[in-house]
Amino acid sequence: MDLENPKTKLVIAIIICIFVSWKFFSSRPIKQPSGVQVAPNNPTQINIDSPTPFRHEQFTFTPKAEYDITARILGVEHYFIDASSVLSPVDLALGWGIMSDSAVLENIDIEQSVRYYSWRTDTLAVPLQEIARHSANTHIIPADDYVRSKVKGLREGQIAHMKGYLVSIKGDDGFTWNSSMTRNDTGKGACEVFWVEQIEVFDKPI
Repeated sequence: MDLENPKTKLVIAIIICIFVSWKFFSSRPIKQPSGVQVAPNNPTQINIDSPTPFRHEQFTFTPKAEYDITARILGVEHYFIDASSVLSPVDLALGWGIMSDSAVLENIDIEQSVRYYSWRTDTLAVPLQEIARHSANTHIIPADDYVRSKVKGLREGQIAHMKGYLVSIKGDDGFTWNSSMTRNDTGKGACEVFWVEQIEVFDKPI
């Protein structure tokens, strides 16, 4: 290919424009109606008294609770090179109840980095504890390739219904990861470690 040829340069420029446009439109946030809790219900958690561990790759998983959640995607953070990315390629900041209402969220800035989720606001529309009780950073561990492809394509504003297990993990190399077991905690250790077996994704309220 002659990269100095004007026609070649034009073709490359067109391909780049198409790719950039596709990336923009395929990842732009989904808008939801204001004043509506698009995911109104709390997650359902059923603790497991006598869990049976299972193996996945070089890790031993202990299911701590059955977990069923329908939540609005508040943020999506992809990971590629951190120690846990082989297990969890995506972290989701999830919101339900008041934290699924655009009227509340428009006053809150949400950020994700280094496996944490944070927020800030200049106008506190709801009590601080309610924000914590109705949102969470969740480490998503896909159970199969279908789930992996779905979570990698999630966009802010979408509504996801996911089922699986909150888990604790031990790696053959000594790595450990433990899920939070309550929605009331904050800070270190407050993230859910979620083995996802089923997922449905919606652009509009269910």
